[in-house]
Amino acid sequence: MEQPHFDREALIAEVAKRHKILLDPDDPAFALITINEIILSRAIGIVEAKLAVMEQRLAQISEKQAEAAKAIAEAIITAGAAYVSERLKDAGGDLIEKVRTSIALNQGNKQSVDPHADKPILIYSAIPAAFTVGFVSATLLYIILLL
Repeated sequence: MEQPHFDREALIAEVAKRHKILLDPDDPAFALITINEIILSRAIGIVEAKLAVMEQRLAQISEKQAEAAKAIAEAIITAGAAYVSERLKDAGGDLIEKVRTSIALNQGNKQSVDPHADKPILIYSAIPAAFTVGFVSATLLYIILLL
C-alpha cells in the first residue's frame, strides 16, 4: 500500500487540539483525506499541463515578436542608410560643383600669371571628393556589418 503524503499523527494531534476529538489512526476520515489528496494531485497535474502549453504559446509569440521587431529594425536601418547615402551624394555633388567652379575661376585668374599654377588646385580639390567617397563607403560598410 502506498504511503500517504500527509503525516497521520500530526493530523490526529491537530484535530484533537482544535476540536477536542481523538481520531483513531484507522478512522475512515483518513480515507476522505486520501481521496482529497488524489483529486488534488490530478487537478494539479491538469493545471501544470495547461501551464506548459501556455508557456509554449508564449514562447512562440515572443519569438514571432522578436522576428517582427528585427524586420522592422532592418527596414529602418536600410531606409536610414539610403537616406544618409543620398544626402552624402548630394553633399559630395555640391562640393564637387563648388570645387569645379573654384578651379575654373582660379584657372582664369592664374593663366595670366602662371600657366602651371592649376595643378596644386586640382590635387587639393580631389582630396575632399576622395574623403566624401571614402566616408560614404565606410558608412555603408558599417551599416551592412550591423545587419
